[in-house]
Amino acid sequence: MKKKSFCLFILLTFTFCFSQSSFSETILLKTGKTVEGKLVEKTDKYIKIDFYGVPIIYYFEEIASIDGKAPILPLEIVENLPVEVEQNPYKYKEAFDKGTLYLSKNEYEQAIAEYTKAIRLNPKYSKAYGYRGFVYNIKGNFDQAISDLTKAIELSPGYVVAYTDRGSAHNGKGEFDQAISDSSKAIELYPNYAGAYKVRGYAYYAKGDFDQAISDCTKAIELNSNEVESYIYRASAYVSKGDFGQAIADYTKSLELGSNHNALVYTNRAMAYYAKKEYNQAWSDVQKAELLGYLIPPEFIDALRQASGRDK
Repeated sequence: MKKKSFCLFILLTFTFCFSQSSFSETILLKTGKTVEGKLVEKTDKYIKIDFYGVPIIYYFEEIASIDGKAPILPLEIVENLPVEVEQNPYKYKEAFDKGTLYLSKNEYEQAIAEYTKAIRLNPKYSKAYGYRGFVYNIKGNFDQAISDLTKAIELSPGYVVAYTDRGSAHNGKGEFDQAISDSSKAIELYPNYAGAYKVRGYAYYAKGDFDQAISDCTKAIELNSNEVESYIYRASAYVSKGDFGQAIADYTKSLELGSNHNALVYTNRAMAYYAKKEYNQAWSDVQKAELLGYLIPPEFIDALRQASGRDK
């Protein structure tokens, strides 16, 4: 009997938080991930924090806020931004900072309200459109996200993160060519932005160009080795190419980095083990996923039972 093949890939939004109140900085990344650590180095391109004795670097273009306040973007990103209209020199920035504080707490409606207030006070403040578009992206309101991010780009043609976030929104709508176009523009403006390669890598994966997806995700990982999603996107591309060993390695790495959606990753890895006829490992991952409350597709369980000759 010919063995069935399974491939499961689910677009994930990763958020995980380390709550160590003794640390001095709370960093919210554009992915939604929150990290706390002691700031040990700051340059014009990145900050380095100490996390339990381990130094970790985060580039400014990856960061949504530090202690609830928006970071200063690196020179390569902001050099083309226009001078802000100072018609309300304090109030609109105050509203923007409040919005970013709400964002750091995952209070998205309040964040949107404050960013909207900042826009009302200063309609030419591109960052308010960019951040509000980012929040709409998180909420799955991709049309509104695209509208806001387009406005941010109109006001600030060098706004790299806005191109990347708009590409992500196009991915969310299944508009992969537009996603590739936007992320490619971001890379043209700032070739060392890991997030842009990640967004483009997913778009190539969704279009079936698995080699290009692997190439882009690999570049994203080279630029930011802690990027969970890039490992998972690359793993899914490897699965599609039948390279299950590489897929397992990437799924394993994403688990080591602390994915907040371990159950789905365990399920994906179980399917890769199944494809390699490593049924004991497949059952082990199935059990881990089930312990986390995930319902494994019953057709996969049936196939695993038949192939392994065991029930669980």
